[in-house]
Amino acid sequence: MILREKKPREVNGQAQKDISVRSSTPQNMRSGLTKKQLLVFNFVKNFIIKNKYSPSYKEIAKGLGYKSKSAIHSIIINLHSRGWINRKVGGSRSIIINT
Repeated sequence: MILREKKPREVNGQAQKDISVRSSTPQNMRSGLTKKQLLVFNFVKNFIIKNKYSPSYKEIAKGLGYKSKSAIHSIIINLHSRGWINRKVGGSRSIIINT
């Protein structure tokens, strides 16, 4: 998020500063992804590009500083239900990025 100061405006004879907020968030965030979901999505996408296979939940958790694989699991479930990724239930390293 980028804060920009506007020209002072007068209210009741006194100059007031306005601060406008211009969103510098990616289009994905405006499409309904939370910050955590976006972090996981980008991590998985970059991991697949680099390694040519998808990461395990443990690798995602370690890469993003999470202590729990269950937190990653719930984020992956949400990304899948929103249509950002596909996965095979019960399959290891089965995350596929939807393009």
